[in-house]
Amino acid sequence: MRKISFLLFFSLIFSAFSSGAPLRIVSLSPDITKSLYLLGLEDRVIGVTRYCPRKEGKEIVGSVLEINVEKVFSLHPDLVIGTEEGNPKKPIEKLKSLGLNVLILGKESRVKDIFDNFILLGKAVGKERQARRIVQQTRATLEAIKKRWAGKSPRRVFIQVGTSPLVAAGGNTPITDMVSYAGGQNIFSDLARYPRINPEEVVRRDPQVILILTMSEQGDFLRSWERLGWQKSALFLLNADSYGSLTPEGVGEGVEKLYRILWGGQ
Repeated sequence: MRKISFLLFFSLIFSAFSSGAPLRIVSLSPDITKSLYLLGLEDRVIGVTRYCPRKEGKEIVGSVLEINVEKVFSLHPDLVIGTEEGNPKKPIEKLKSLGLNVLILGKESRVKDIFDNFILLGKAVGKERQARRIVQQTRATLEAIKKRWAGKSPRRVFIQVGTSPLVAAGGNTPITDMVSYAGGQNIFSDLARYPRINPEEVVRRDPQVILILTMSEQGDFLRSWERLGWQKSALFLLNADSYGSLTPEGVGEGVEKLYRILWGGQ
């Protein structure tokens, strides 16, 4: 049995070498780390940021905004993966100047962008076929959810992503796209991506459902809207990490949850 296990391990390593797939990967963002794990590459990830999931046994290379360039370089990675939106340009350019292989994933304004980046990531790590299969499965999930509320008027939704000041998710954001798949209409989809707004404007646009993205479970966020006239049944706290660091799988799970919030058992 040990001999068989050893041969299996050796064959996997040989396959990775022969395909040119990177064996030592540094991730500079939680969503990238989640995506790599989803592709079954947790054992190849040697460095992550302090806010990445399942970082036990991994080297910490700083945060998304404060990358420890020296630490990354000392790990001798085959591939460093960052994001255009999340990581600052200066350390990224420094890593490139040191001769490291760096992949930067593009801006994500729609669910489609998340899918495209995931497939690009899959190509870079030798898992394109698996990445495409996961994306295809998620697309099927989204289409199935859309059919459940077909023929009904979308629910008006306010998506709060910041408290002081009050910040909304506007147009060209993945969360707005996800709400649309679930049967909702973002009341601020006509504005910039993350506009500052005032509560009076929320009242004027009269959402049926208020979604609050937060890392806290405190009820203070809910009480402020209750005082302005919303029933507790229309107010929902959502985990900011779950909707901010997305993989295709996370998109499918997130839209399913949003559908249940918007439509209940219908």
